[in-house]
Amino acid sequence: MIFKERFNFILFSIALFGVVLSVVIQEYNSSLISFSHESRYGLIYTADEPSYIQPARNWLDQGVWKDNTEGNSSFFQRPPGYGLLYALCEWIFGKNAYLGLKTIQISAYFFSILLMGQLLRSLLRKNDLALIGTGFFALLPIFHGFMYYPLTEGITPFLVLLFCCRILNKREEFDLTLLLITSFLLLVRPQLIVLPVLFFIYSLLKKRKFQAAALILSAIPFLIWSLRTVAIEGEWKGLHPIYSNTNVTIFRPSHEKLTELFKVWEYDGERFHSVVGGLKRATSTTEFDQVLDNVPAEFRALVKPVLMEYKSLLDHPMYGRSNEFKKLEEKFIVNTENRRLEIIQKFRFQHHVVTPIRSAIYLLTKSQMNLYVFQAKWRGNWVIEFLRVISILVINLGILSALIHTFKRKFDFLSLLGLSFLMYFFYLIYFQRMNEERYLTPWLPVLFLLGVVQIKQTCSWISSRRNNFNKC
Repeated sequence: MIFKERFNFILFSIALFGVVLSVVIQEYNSSLISFSHESRYGLIYTADEPSYIQPARNWLDQGVWKDNTEGNSSFFQRPPGYGLLYALCEWIFGKNAYLGLKTIQISAYFFSILLMGQLLRSLLRKNDLALIGTGFFALLPIFHGFMYYPLTEGITPFLVLLFCCRILNKREEFDLTLLLITSFLLLVRPQLIVLPVLFFIYSLLKKRKFQAAALILSAIPFLIWSLRTVAIEGEWKGLHPIYSNTNVTIFRPSHEKLTELFKVWEYDGERFHSVVGGLKRATSTTEFDQVLDNVPAEFRALVKPVLMEYKSLLDHPMYGRSNEFKKLEEKFIVNTENRRLEIIQKFRFQHHVVTPIRSAIYLLTKSQMNLYVFQAKWRGNWVIEFLRVISILVINLGILSALIHTFKRKFDFLSLLGLSFLMYFFYLIYFQRMNEERYLTPWLPVLFLLGVVQIKQTCSWISSRRNNFNKC
């Protein structure tokens, strides 16, 4: 018998239905987008893709891990995890590498549904409730939004769920699977390091020495990757090392400093990118003023000289190459930092409170229904709008549940998940500020899990209170 339990059979059926439904939606969405070419098997191209895929191609062809841009960050702009996955696909499938990648990401979603069912079963201890929750998970489109994108978001939700399942394994033996999963997770999305770090501390406190050992050893591959970055650049560039003064791309120290300035008031990453792109294209005073209109009125006069100076850098004929340019850039960096500090001095409350709150609201009001078919083709349809509202409610319920689990009396697995997310969320809204909604994608299954468990616990609490009241 393949299915020894009724639960497993129903769970498998839900997962199969969920993945078929997701593939139908994704295929239709892909057919509407002109740049999902046949040779890509429906996978959708984005501007970020080359920085993930090209290093793997160059490694297979030339033995060097770097993308095709000029500058040091071409060697380490993206962590190697996703590129290694693509390299494996190209090694096995050759010219059909995208078919292999597509198959892996569809499979990852299928197994995500199965993992969600097992996690809910373990935490709820009621099979029927676990199946209902899993069915809801399989129906909501926010959990497979990036399945047809060659980006880390296509696999990170699955990796996070897999990590959660292995963490719940309390057997007193060394968990090689946990070590491998966590190592790969950190090589795919280093920003998720908060998960293994907190669970490592918790494992030490609970004296789970084998689990703690697996978690600490899992950092070795990323540490080796970071040492490679230091060897190339001469310093550690953080978890997202896109900037270098050797780059001939937009990602130079001047762009980094302009980003820091805009973080004083800006919370929408797309708007900032449109400002930089607009400056590059602007050929007249009128076009420059249109770009400046993206800056709030109260900051416009203070920021205008900075943007004019940055525009002159972008238009420099030896951009990123000559010593003259680099001296002008150094002057720009000093001037911009002085202006940033001046603006913060005048708008402290805006910088420390208002902008982080706006960044949080921006993320909390996004439905994560990112597909073109939801954003354009079917927009306005009552079913889609209903799903959009439900999705926002699910995400916000998950975040509220993260708060409740973090500050409850008994600190446990769910508390650590909640605290991990809250620390990551705080990083996004206070330090990163200018975000894209996909930055929450790896955490969506965790938020769903926390929300479902909290609903069950709340219902149980209400029921017990009612029974106690009736006894009185």
